[in-house]
Amino acid sequence: MRIFKMSLILSFAATAMAAQISIGFSEIPMNVGLSWATCGNDSVSVNVGTLGGPQTWNFTSLATSDMEYHRLITPSSAPSFSLFPTATKVELVQDELYSSDSNLIYFEIIPASFRTLAWEYIDPSEHIIMEVDQMQFPLPL
Repeated sequence: MRIFKMSLILSFAATAMAAQISIGFSEIPMNVGLSWATCGNDSVSVNVGTLGGPQTWNFTSLATSDMEYHRLITPSSAPSFSLFPTATKVELVQDELYSSDSNLIYFEIIPASFRTLAWEYIDPSEHIIMEVDQMQFPLPL
């Protein structure tokens, strides 16, 4: 009976591992000009309920206080491309309220790996570049 129980547990574990989501090179958006918006709110109160699951939370009436606009741009058009010439994707992020502020994220994405190279922040009075080291993920994820 123990062998049966262990076999049953292992078969469930194997099924769960086989159902793991895998993200490959072809699923990563790379189209220059692609844009999207993200919204957020830092003041959310949630009653997490009892331990276990399933849990359901309904945030349809939540007002968002932060909005960011994201757009993929041609890497060579990015202000600091010369510092990161291996960048294959650059994401421009602008805040709705402060459109003169820009954040750029430089990525090197090749079929074998996804790597963040740097973050760049530009506004009328500051220009900050933060190079990222050791942030590489093998593909598929």
